[in-house]
Amino acid sequence: MNRTRDLFVVGNDEDSVLRIYRRDQPGPSLHSQDFASFLQVDAPETDIEGATRIGDRIYWITSHGRNGDGEEQPNRQRLFATNIQIAGDAINLVPVGTAYRSLLEDLARDEVLKSYKLAKAAQQAPEDKGGLNIEGLSRTPEGALLLDVFHLGSSRRCMAAMTSSYEPGVSPAHVWSMIFCC
Repeated sequence: MNRTRDLFVVGNDEDSVLRIYRRDQPGPSLHSQDFASFLQVDAPETDIEGATRIGDRIYWITSHGRNGDGEEQPNRQRLFATNIQIAGDAINLVPVGTAYRSLLEDLARDEVLKSYKLAKAAQQAPEDKGGLNIEGLSRTPEGALLLDVFHLGSSRRCMAAMTSSYEPGVSPAHVWSMIFCC
């Protein structure tokens, strides 16, 4: 029996707290956990934009974007993972490895993405022409992570970059394919 089938975890863009709920039980969260210390952030807002689950591991992504005024927001530059741990009635999210803080730099250096000038896009406000924001995270059937990188370039496009074999705190992301979504 899958004991996590009726559970879901919520992260939001206003703090670094992950909250676990039951689908069939409205009301307050069953468990909440602040990950600010693990993420090594100096302010509560990390701007969590997406998550995806592979087995008992949940991968989380923040926006990696600047604020609306174009000011750099280092707290928004995290890719991290948690493992779901259940013992009896106790539910816990256990951080895995360390939070990945150089995703934008690694994506900008990747040969597959060079033509998109992501380093330049990352210097602008997300809503500005040419700005960049990561809007979501998913996975392929093979278990690779899929990043939804929204880039308002000259032709208003978004793209999803696949990463292979990312292990939190161990290996950097590597882009091995591109998928255009609009």
